[in-house]
Amino acid sequence: PIPSSGGGEGPEGHGCVCPRSNLWGEEVVRNINVLEIFEQEGRPDPAKLAKQKVSLRRLILDRQAQWRARGGIAEPRKPEVSDVLRRVIDAIEVARSRRPKNRLQPGADPFPFVGHYWNLSDFDGIDPRVLELLQQTWSLENQQIAHVRRTGYHRGFSIQASGCRKWGISEEKIDEWVNGVKFEVDPALKPTSRGAYKPVYQSLRNILVACQDWVDLLQGGFPIPLRVRAYVESPSMVLEKPSAFEPEGVKKRMVIDQTASGLNDALLHRPVKMVTLSQMLEQLGRNWWICKQDLKSYFYSYRVDPSLWTYLGVIHPVTQQTMIMPVLTMGNSLSPPIATENSNILRDLIAKEATRRIGVRGSSLSASCVSDR
Repeated sequence: PIPSSGGGEGPEGHGCVCPRSNLWGEEVVRNINVLEIFEQEGRPDPAKLAKQKVSLRRLILDRQAQWRARGGIAEPRKPEVSDVLRRVIDAIEVARSRRPKNRLQPGADPFPFVGHYWNLSDFDGIDPRVLELLQQTWSLENQQIAHVRRTGYHRGFSIQASGCRKWGISEEKIDEWVNGVKFEVDPALKPTSRGAYKPVYQSLRNILVACQDWVDLLQGGFPIPLRVRAYVESPSMVLEKPSAFEPEGVKKRMVIDQTASGLNDALLHRPVKMVTLSQMLEQLGRNWWICKQDLKSYFYSYRVDPSLWTYLGVIHPVTQQTMIMPVLTMGNSLSPPIATENSNILRDLIAKEATRRIGVRGSSLSASCVSDR
């Protein structure tokens, strides 16, 4: 089912672990009769939606409550809850009730509020596999808190200004990469708190997958815990799809749905055009090779300016701890254009250096191998 658009928190307003093919696909839309509803009400005018800066997905989210009320969308069947799962959910409910009320306001300095408000003792007696992951989470959060307080940067930050200068990166771009990407947010954006989508709470397996993904993110040094709520806390989900390159044969990626929270609609749109395979082939000269490299978690390479962190909140699905993802993420509409712009800079540097090395070696390669294009 398409996740609920309600603003509730906790297991009844949360949680999603689902295959990519089941998320926002036309098959799902068809199964819940949205197309039939649109036929009755009149299909949305794309030009009007674009003028209003409202996506079709956002429109579907906003209309779900009224569609359900009149029977247009059937409520998903609630699965049976085992005693083991029930104890975990009960602990989550208690943790949710202890969340702070205060929020980090836009423009406020986030660093005095770095810290966490949950405690391991809140989860005594739950399934030992979940508890073990929470113990790792607690330890990694403490490491991140100490590092951020000491340096002002998350542990996963790795860009070095000196290295950028060595390769001729402009000072303006170095400042953006080191101090953080900036973007404008519509001041009319309202505060919101939404946790993980509902399906994460439908099985113990889903909870374990979600907790493990948070551990992986923390090991990478990305999420930063806050002692208060963020101004915008977007719902999250874990996408799973087959991959021959992952240890378990499955790629799992955390996606933060910043459309559902309203953040993407409050951002200034930046058009982005990706390079196609045909365009790449047109650039090849005689005896050239073409290769593809998937830069895993590439968005996370780019830090966001701390003044914007309060818009990048996410709630841990179990501990209910507010986390800040201080980097470009999957789910932010500005991540693709910003990352593409930066990757084009890196691509040009690689091309320049590759051409220089070929020339320095004085190899027997024909001149046609070095193309100005």
